[in-house]
Amino acid sequence: MPATPGTCEQILSAMRSYTGHEDDLTAVLANIAAVLKAHRPHYAWVGFYLCIADSQELVLGPYQGLPTCTTRIPLTAGICGLAARERKTISIPDVRADPRYIACSPTVLSEVVVPLLDGVRVLGVVDVDSDALDAFGSEDQALLEAVAGYIVEKYRRGRQT
Repeated sequence: MPATPGTCEQILSAMRSYTGHEDDLTAVLANIAAVLKAHRPHYAWVGFYLCIADSQELVLGPYQGLPTCTTRIPLTAGICGLAARERKTISIPDVRADPRYIACSPTVLSEVVVPLLDGVRVLGVVDVDSDALDAFGSEDQALLEAVAGYIVEKYRRGRQT
């Protein structure tokens, strides 16, 4: 896969080609994280935190990037918890200036988190970190929200089989 940025459509097409045949959510998320990381050089860490049934926390799922010690995030904490609670995309241009940010790496400077919404139910979040300040623009948000929508479709399909 390329190390140069792809367009949203190229990335979504690559994502579909690697996951279209698969309904297992873990396999789908693993390949989506890999595609996003490969096509967006400014994405230092791409991963998923998932809601576990009747839990008040998000649990680390598949990801691409350096290892993280943050394996569980209470829904009441961090940017991931905020995106899940508010059910909307949250972009932080400078994590050092936001006391809600849960530090996972000293090199991370910005973060964007998109909730995975199945109606009113939050399935989890897509979490992307960058080592650059103000790294995420409207194109990144549109891409990640399209990815979130695709994941929810795959989740629904997987539950029907």
